[in-house]
Amino acid sequence: MTDVYDFAVIGAGVFGLSSAWQLAKEGHTVAVIDRSPVGTEASGFALGRVDPPLTDTFTDSLMLKGDAESIAGLDTYTALACASYSAHHRLRSEIEGVSGIDYEFDERLMIELLPDERSRRIFSRDAAQWTAAGVKTELIDPVDFARFDDRLIAPAFGGAVISGGFFVDSLKLAKALEECAYASGATFITAEAIGVRVQPGNAVVETSTGDVTAARVLVALGPWTGDFTQRLGQHVAVYPSKGELLRLVPPEGPSLKPHLHGEISMVQKRDGLFWVAATADYAGFDRTPTGKAANHLRNAVVEVAPWMADAPAAAHTACFRPETPDGLPLAGRLGDMERIWVTSGGFGWGIMYCLAMGEAVASMMVTDNDETDIRGLRPDRFPPDASAPQDPRKPGRAL
Repeated sequence: MTDVYDFAVIGAGVFGLSSAWQLAKEGHTVAVIDRSPVGTEASGFALGRVDPPLTDTFTDSLMLKGDAESIAGLDTYTALACASYSAHHRLRSEIEGVSGIDYEFDERLMIELLPDERSRRIFSRDAAQWTAAGVKTELIDPVDFARFDDRLIAPAFGGAVISGGFFVDSLKLAKALEECAYASGATFITAEAIGVRVQPGNAVVETSTGDVTAARVLVALGPWTGDFTQRLGQHVAVYPSKGELLRLVPPEGPSLKPHLHGEISMVQKRDGLFWVAATADYAGFDRTPTGKAANHLRNAVVEVAPWMADAPAAAHTACFRPETPDGLPLAGRLGDMERIWVTSGGFGWGIMYCLAMGEAVASMMVTDNDETDIRGLRPDRFPPDASAPQDPRKPGRAL
């Protein structure tokens, strides 16, 4: 324990943990404050999917490697996607080596299900470009689905087979980041953060077990970020999007090898379960799983994987994703509060973004900058009255 930390991180989700690890391994003293054990909220329940950057501006293999010069000037989403994809590959051995945790990094072919002519036209337009840049993309007709699994029912316009994607176990990744931060010297404090007061020379985080003093504070409270910053007199446009997920027990038979993606994602993971994700709904902080969501997910599964029609559910979970009005995360100084920064808003891509965001946020705070090197993520990009869109945004789209 120390009297004054260099940094206090409020929130032990993957954004907070990744940032804390990067700060601690640079030799700074760091306190991580959270009321709950690591992985008990969205970071521990996510599907754990990471896609290569699939946009019409992804054109170069150097972008896939996160080369700073190559991604400079790209739109914010593509730049962040490139940096995120690269960070997962670059940091994997370090995370597993330091933590001693195999967080189940599994590469999978993705079959994007193409239900209409427009979707096939989009993938047809960019397939050659993505393949040249290092992400092999092949359009297939409905009859070709049997190459991958002869039990599948193909949609009317076939699919696009895309290489380069992978999955991780999100709970194990969160635990691994916790271990990395701890091994680098971070202190973990189990307490509820109540507020922050800025005073000359430092900031004081008021918690349910006492004050924690630090030179600089990061608010990384996921979907609770907006509520917490409101207490500090700052409006940050982050709100909870409820997502429900099924884990089904498949009948005896061969496992499904590819990841199927369309309206929802379907993948059979190392645990043998058939993961189906996810719905999106605005329900405040009501985490009760619903029959409506379960039926929606099951119906979507049966359309393409009919052998799963009667599969029993091993788990039906609900969690809250932190969503922003434009679907992109945010990171930057909190208003005019000189010693407080904020990061949140991973929505359905939090696991994908977390490592790159951790590096960017740590660099921003150490250098005392208002925003990260990934432009377009400032918290003040939204008007003061910004709110959730009328209809929930669908998570996890490849495009």
